[in-house]
Amino acid sequence: MELSDEIAKRAFIVGCSRSGTTVLQVSVASHPRIASFPETFFFQRLPGRLGRLPLWLGLASEEAGPTLRQVLNEIGRPDLEERIPRSWRLRPYVETYLDVLDREALDKRDDLWVEKTPTHVHRLPLILRYVPRVHVIHMIRDGRDVVGSICHRAHTYEDSFSEKQKDPAFGIQRWNRSLKESVQYLGTPGHTFVVYDRFVRAPEETLKRVARDLEISYDSRMVTGTDEAAEAVIPDRKKWIERAKEPPQEGESKFHRMFSATEREDVERRLRLDLYKRVLHAVEEK
Repeated sequence: MELSDEIAKRAFIVGCSRSGTTVLQVSVASHPRIASFPETFFFQRLPGRLGRLPLWLGLASEEAGPTLRQVLNEIGRPDLEERIPRSWRLRPYVETYLDVLDREALDKRDDLWVEKTPTHVHRLPLILRYVPRVHVIHMIRDGRDVVGSICHRAHTYEDSFSEKQKDPAFGIQRWNRSLKESVQYLGTPGHTFVVYDRFVRAPEETLKRVARDLEISYDSRMVTGTDEAAEAVIPDRKKWIERAKEPPQEGESKFHRMFSATEREDVERRLRLDLYKRVLHAVEEK
């Protein structure tokens, strides 16, 4: 399948959940040249019973077809189901996925698109291997705030999140793992690192850097966000990310709200804050 040459860039926002990936997505998608979509989870859901090894060998798992079908439903295009290939190779499924998103963007007269599935940070080798003209935006937030926010979300939306997410160990493990994946790409062309706290304090400066890395002109609508962009990427059912419809802003620290002093010390001891400092140093040098 020949992918469209009209698409200038395909961007993926990745990182740990509760790191501000959605508010960044709304900001980036508010640029008049950029289309966006709800989370697709496409690369995350590809492994089947045999795990990731077949994917590295270019083989499709039994999940490839159902995963692509889920993507079509998520973006409101179940009418394209007949386009789902039947192949033992992975590439036709990835190319169909990309072509669908390309066409959705081009139909809106956009020549870039951005997709945000935080857990795609664990599938970057696949994305970098199969996606032409790709750019990855890594959203990094202080692990203390992420762990507090994950626990708070699990307590607030008990019907949507498992009991284990109330344990700080869950958030610690998830943040450490995501950060270790991202840090491998520090200083690598085609990768932009955004630190949440800096994004909140200086959104215009941050978004100008993102626009420069995407090779597009900065647009002031990226700071305020647009209703159209928010509606495109935030499903009504996901109440826990509704605040991302508003521009980034400092809020109450869930880290101090959720944990005692002793618990905070334990969380800090177990987080890879040394890696976080490496990212901060690299971004500050930009």
